[in-house]
Amino acid sequence: MYGLVDDIDQYYTFLPWCEHSAVLDRKEAQVTARIGISYKGLQTAFTTRNQLIVDQEVIMELVEGPFEHFSGLWFFQSLDVGVCKVSLDMQFSLSSRLANRTLTPIYKYITGTLVESFAKQAKYRYGERQFR
Repeated sequence: MYGLVDDIDQYYTFLPWCEHSAVLDRKEAQVTARIGISYKGLQTAFTTRNQLIVDQEVIMELVEGPFEHFSGLWFFQSLDVGVCKVSLDMQFSLSSRLANRTLTPIYKYITGTLVESFAKQAKYRYGERQFR
């Protein structure tokens, strides 16, 4: 699952709201990436710098985008051989009251479906029997 989350260049192929996704820079323990969103009339993009702790965490911080504040943490906890628990904690706010009122529901929907979308892609990519 960590590898799937780290495969940013492929997000646009399975996240229904993702218009484009690209790694801009990759170092040993850090990746900078840009994600384009197109959903219900919203078209925007944002760039994050992600600190990587291989097979354990991806810590996201905003570099550029429509947010006043944005942070996120993917956490991968090994439970058994071939089994892990995946959690995602994201926090954000937009820069204006109008944007907060009108766009926050869209962003909440997107963030609320992320883990489910990744689980669905993992089943497709790695096979159904890997996921219980």
